[in-house]
This record gives sequence, structure tokens and C-alpha cells, in this order.
Amino acid sequence: MSALAQEVASCMQADRNATYLALTSFAVLIYDYSLTFSDEVRYFWTGQWSVPKVLFILNRYVAPIVQMLFVVGLTYNRMRPNVMVLVLLSLSVMTSIVIQAMIVIKIWCLYPKNRVVRAFVFGCFLACNIAMVAETVLVSSILLRGGTGLACGSIPRSAKIWKIFLPNLILHTVLYVVTSWPAFQMFRIGGRAPLLSRLVQDGSMIYGIVFVTALWTTVSGLQTRNISLMISGLYSNVIMVVPSIFVSRLMLRMRSLAASLNLNVNADMLLSAAELSRVRWRPGSRSGEIVVDVYVYEDERVPSPSMTCLGAIEMENMPGIEEEARQYLAELMGARSSTMSDAHASFLIID
Repeated sequence: MSALAQEVASCMQADRNATYLALTSFAVLIYDYSLTFSDEVRYFWTGQWSVPKVLFILNRYVAPIVQMLFVVGLTYNRMRPNVMVLVLLSLSVMTSIVIQAMIVIKIWCLYPKNRVVRAFVFGCFLACNIAMVAETVLVSSILLRGGTGLACGSIPRSAKIWKIFLPNLILHTVLYVVTSWPAFQMFRIGGRAPLLSRLVQDGSMIYGIVFVTALWTTVSGLQTRNISLMISGLYSNVIMVVPSIFVSRLMLRMRSLAASLNLNVNADMLLSAAELSRVRWRPGSRSGEIVVDVYVYEDERVPSPSMTCLGAIEMENMPGIEEEARQYLAELMGARSSTMSDAHASFLIID
């Protein structure tokens, strides 16, 4: 077999693998949508509209459409011009930005009074997405100058393509560290906050999945000589599907938690309430009941009198005060008698 025929066969196999992977991702996305549709109707189709709700709806309905277009573009050769590849790549980047914005809003509510952390997270969000969009424009220009469709000639054989996915990986790392920091501080001082622990667990799961997905996609972009791995990693769009599913699950779990606890707060501000009330709590025996463990130490303190060094003060104009002070001191100290002058009394400070 000649080198050209071998390359064509390799391209066809890579195209087939990418199609199967994209179709599998689309099936998983639809399956998750069918499982969580009732929760979506319950928690997001009622009440006032807000920014997190709009982002959630965009993520839920734009991601399946984009993935379906990827499957169609990979399946039918005549429907794969470079313009369509550019549109698909742009839609994938846009969906990734929406997913990142949902996590940024979660962290924004987690730090209601810390402007430094808010500014840092928002700055990282802007910088990483500007870099991702800029690299997408550069890669798109390469695609527009290439051949037709997703054939091997149109694949940008450049090591720079991995730079599209590197900002996504960096941003998710920063967001995970910022999310875990309050829980780490509570753990260091021996405290316990169930809501924060749940956030860290969900954040760890999302970060782990996104990290593996972004790493695999980035490594695939570096494999310019391995066409099969490169096409499967870049054009199956797994890097958009996986975070979309897990972030949707995170938003639904937070809404479900707010509803199950019957919290008298907006569900969008649940994270802020969790950060401001880091107390020990557990569900009660009845629906919507919360038992909060409060430790009171004031009852263990025994009041003890002490004399001042200010000397005696005149009490002639306040009759009866010296008698009450003398009786209190006699009862507390066990004295049988006390000889206080009727005109003078010592000033008592009761702790």
C-alpha cells in the first residue's frame, strides 16, 4: 500500500472514530437530560428569572444542539465545509464560556464580602476566555485556508492548536482552588460546614472530570503526526459535553438542597447563606426541620466579685445599695458577718 493510500485510510478511520465518540457523547447528553428534566421544570421553570437561571437554560439547550451539529458534520461529508467547522468551533467555545460563567457565579456568591477574591476570579475568567477566543480565531483562519471539510488536508497541522484548550484547563484549576479554600480554612481550625463540604465534593468531582477531559483534548491537539488521535480528540467535542453535564447536575443539586431545607432565601444566594452561617447542622425528624448545634459557655462561668483599687466612694445619696452589696458579698464568699460603714461602701465589680 502506498503512503498516500495509507494516509487516506488513516484519515477515514480517524473520522469514523470521531463520529462514534461524538455520537456517544450526544447520547449521554440526551440521557442525562431525560433523567433531570423533571427537576429542571420544578426548579428552573418557575419563579423570577436571574442570571444563573438564564445560563443554566443556555447550557441545557445549546450544548445538545451544538453536539448534534458535530455529529451531523462528521457523518455527512458534503455537509462539512470549512465555514461549518468554524461555526461549530465557535459554538463549542461559547458553550464552554457559559459553563465557566456558571461556576464563577457560584464562587461570586461564596465570597459575598471579599472583593479581592471576586476581582481575582473575574479577572482570571476574562483573561482565560479572551485568550481562548483569540486562539480560536487563529485556528479558524488556518481552517479557512485549508481544504474542504474535516479531511486530513483541512486539519491544522500545528502545535499551536492545543492553546485553545489550555486556558480552559487553567481557569478550572483556579476556580477549584478558590472553591476549596473556605472549606480548607474550616478544616484547619477544626470546624465543620456541611454546605461547604458538599460544595468541595461537587467541585472536586467536576474539576477531576474536566481536568482529564481537557488534558486528553490538549494532548490530542499536540499529536500532529497521529491523525487518528488528533481528529478524535478535537472534533468529538467531548471537552464541551462532559463539563456541561456535571455543571448542570451541580446547579440542580443546589436547587434541590434549597428546596429540601425550605430555606427562606433565594436559591441563587444559597452559597452566600452557606458561607455566612458556618454552623453545625443536621436534618431534623420532620420535613424542612434543621437542628443547629449551639454551644453555650456562659452558663459555666461563675460570677466572682472583686475589689477595685479606687478606694471608697460616698454612698450617702443612694440608700440601700450598700446593704445589697454587703449581703451579696457575704453569701458568695461565705462570710458570717460584715462590718461596713453606713456612710461608706467599697465599689464592687461583678464579672
